[in-house]
Amino acid sequence: MDSARGSREPAERLLVEIVEAVLARTGVGPATGGSWRLREGEFWCHVSPSGEAGRPQGWKLHVAAVPLAAPLVLARAAEILVRHGCRFKFRRDRRPGR
Repeated sequence: MDSARGSREPAERLLVEIVEAVLARTGVGPATGGSWRLREGEFWCHVSPSGEAGRPQGWKLHVAAVPLAAPLVLARAAEILVRHGCRFKFRRDRRPGR
């Protein structure tokens, strides 16, 4: 993955690892020779097909979850978004106030 993993704690990597698993399971991630990339930022992680041109306008869907449910909600949403070719982003850390 295109990521700067650094020395983050495993709990901080949970959401990233969930999306990496979705990309691998669906066969579109780098580990399986696919074209999708996950870029980790300080706050947001961006997931998109490589080479995709940004859109000047479009829809934005906001999905919210309490911290305990965030991993499951992200896993299910990522499966659907990847299946339909939709780029997305998610908050890297599920802890409130960070």
